[in-house]
Amino acid sequence: MTHLLELGHRKIAFASTSGSWQDHPSVDERLGTYRSVLRDAGLSPLDDLPTPDAINADEFLHEARRCGATAVLAYNHFIGMSVLKSAIATGLSVPDDLSLVCFNDEYEIDLVQPPLTRVALPVVEAGRLAAQRLIARVEGTDIGGNPPRLDEKLIIRDSTTVPKIHL
Repeated sequence: MTHLLELGHRKIAFASTSGSWQDHPSVDERLGTYRSVLRDAGLSPLDDLPTPDAINADEFLHEARRCGATAVLAYNHFIGMSVLKSAIATGLSVPDDLSLVCFNDEYEIDLVQPPLTRVALPVVEAGRLAAQRLIARVEGTDIGGNPPRLDEKLIIRDSTTVPKIHL
């Protein structure tokens, strides 16, 4: 969000997810952060947009653009690639007409054109910590509590730029 705001985007849409992922705690956390960052910047979230899926984001993209969105933050790489596909199919240029950022640093998002800017999650470190906690629980030395919050890393690729116009 900070990256998109620093580029000058003021109307940013959040492309959430549906199906089996919609109950995952990360959905509410990412959506809540999207909303709070915009409100802290004195901007309004674009709420009540249709939820895209990993196959079709046409309706979401149409409504986001109707609301003036110049950028989209996608819940994950599947949704990000779906938004990219819909943008290209409707004649939009990413990033010239629409900047796009997604979560997850999966190899597939370097294979699409343009390669997507993404928030990389520390999956190796998370796996290591999960294994340590599981072993501690099995050994009866469980430390309890929540695991530490791990830092994410923004990897800027070709799908974001300064917006052409400020709507």
